[in-house]
Amino acid sequence: MSIEDKGDALKKLHARTVDAINGYEEGMAQTEDRAVLAFFEVFKSLHERHVSELDALLLSKGYEPQEDGSWMTWVQESIMKVRGAIGTLDMSVIDDVIKGEQAILDLYDEALEPEAADEDTRSLLSRQKLELQARVTDNRGVHKAA
Repeated sequence: MSIEDKGDALKKLHARTVDAINGYEEGMAQTEDRAVLAFFEVFKSLHERHVSELDALLLSKGYEPQEDGSWMTWVQESIMKVRGAIGTLDMSVIDDVIKGEQAILDLYDEALEPEAADEDTRSLLSRQKLELQARVTDNRGVHKAA
């Protein structure tokens, strides 16, 4: 993986994390289910902290963070709006959200490839990945227990 690829992987991770925040914000506006709202808030808060750290990392490497996310923001917001409109933005959404979080975990793997990550980057991304993985593990199957 080249230096350019490293920047691409970091920028993609950042953009998709922003997309997740935007999706959670829309979901929070659309749901009336308190448990779903709390679930969204937990992940949104974690991603906001991670984006702030990724902003600083990208800027330190001379890259411009994509503050509005990617085209996936539109997709995630649309899904939340549709599910909210048809009354299915309830605990049944949790498995789909966890799948989306797994996709973000996969992006951490891309950004952490040995040829791409320097020590500071590896340390930050490894910690963030572990935090997200713990949150995902804690919430897998949570709607089935409810």
